[in-house]
Amino acid sequence: MKSRSLRSIGRRALLAVVALTIIPVAATGSADPLEDYRSASCLAGPAILGVFQPAAGAKGKSALPAAKVVVASEANLMPLDLSSGEDATEDVRRTIDLLFDGMREGDASKVRSAFADAAVMGRPRSESGVTTFEFRSVDEFAVAVGRPHEKIWNERIGAVEIRVDGHLASAWMEYAFYLGDDLHHCGVNSMQLVRFGSSWKIVALLDTDRGLACSEKLDS
Repeated sequence: MKSRSLRSIGRRALLAVVALTIIPVAATGSADPLEDYRSASCLAGPAILGVFQPAAGAKGKSALPAAKVVVASEANLMPLDLSSGEDATEDVRRTIDLLFDGMREGDASKVRSAFADAAVMGRPRSESGVTTFEFRSVDEFAVAVGRPHEKIWNERIGAVEIRVDGHLASAWMEYAFYLGDDLHHCGVNSMQLVRFGSSWKIVALLDTDRGLACSEKLDS
């Protein structure tokens, strides 16, 4: 029975690894780089959330200890310093601005440098009452930004709220995405950032898409 249980757990773990692997999609080479980026997105179903729950033992105890999940492989975190919260907030904002400046400039390297190595991007979507989550590759996004395009990718942000505690920061903001002078869509960005050494890096960027239901109070 124990051997059979371990084999079952092993199969479930393997399925989890396969299911969480995001397979890059080749660029379409279309005339619209924004469409190239969207074509690289992958959808993940909600059922995967239950895979990491180990099977219970005969007496209701977990058969295996809880798994440890490694999120990033950056250099070791530096000891906390006593810099003011205001200074830290300004540093976080500089990283956020680095991302959007890079988008406007079409600078793939600048955009990628705002993110940690293992950062993730994503967007929840709901259709016919079913919610899915669209994972996106940061590398593919940076490549799309750097690909030549006629209109500037100008993402304007406003109502920015930043909170910092030690090495962790959270930023919430409204955005409006313009292709040149034309409003394309808008919504909310939710970012999680971590301080590695002296630099703040985005480890997760999630957003919503409201279509054209935008706020007028946005930075230029």
